[in-house]
Amino acid sequence: LYIIPMATSQSLFAEGSYSERDLKVQLKKAIKIISLLLAPAILVTFLFGKYILLAFGKEYSSEGVIFLQILAISGIFLSINYIGNSIFYIKHRIKLVILVNLLGASIILSLSIMLVHQNLLGIGVGWMLGQGIISVIYLFFIKKLL
Repeated sequence: LYIIPMATSQSLFAEGSYSERDLKVQLKKAIKIISLLLAPAILVTFLFGKYILLAFGKEYSSEGVIFLQILAISGIFLSINYIGNSIFYIKHRIKLVILVNLLGASIILSLSIMLVHQNLLGIGVGWMLGQGIISVIYLFFIKKLL
């Protein structure tokens, strides 16, 4: 799932670097592409994730399906974060890329450590919450940069 926003944001970076003047148009295109591809992928994960995980065994499927669904939802936040990174690179805000990514890693690790007592589910929730917090930070800066 995560390859969709990653590849699209790399394309946004290439197009935006070529012509910053058209960045808003390219951004809208990227959001549209990600939405059109990611939404059905998340839906398939929710509907058929349990059956996909059965390929690894019944216990794996029963314990991993909620974790997989959390990771699928996180794809929405991850999309914002990938796009944010691309915009920061296009706008030559490398220090901001480093700062936000360090902060993001710290948040995700901290939340995962705090929630690890809930096993795999806690780590998944830590990942999703961390990505969500980072997305808010990216949206704040993107609004200022555009």
